[in-house]
Amino acid sequence: MGVASLVLGILALVIAWVPCVGVYALIFSILGVILGLCGMSKAKKTGEGKGISIAGFVCNAVATAIAIWWFMVVGAAVSATDKAIKEVSESEAAKSLNELSSSVKDLSDSAKAASDAANDAAKAAKSGLSDALKKFGQD
Repeated sequence: MGVASLVLGILALVIAWVPCVGVYALIFSILGVILGLCGMSKAKKTGEGKGISIAGFVCNAVATAIAIWWFMVVGAAVSATDKAIKEVSESEAAKSLNELSSSVKDLSDSAKAASDAANDAAKAAKSGLSDALKKFGQD
């Protein structure tokens, strides 16, 4: 069990240092820690040397620490990226909302101008009709 623990420890250490893949070293390192502890327990009972089991346990413990560090780094990067995306989308949303508000105001101003022009035209038509009726009545 000590040899298997050491092999898994070396494999986990190599994988743990690879960016973005290091988190997968947890699979090997946790299994290696368990095998290392079992190997040390077995060596203690049988009186055999437990050096390889200790070396495997230490390699796996270090690989586990590195893999957990990768979890934290990747988690922080994902969190920062999510925050930046939200900030960008919020600023773009605010910008779009301001543009929409400006467009609605311009449309409202145009509608008021058209309404005023229609009222002026109606007054002019009424005045013209009134003048025409007066002339017709005088003729």
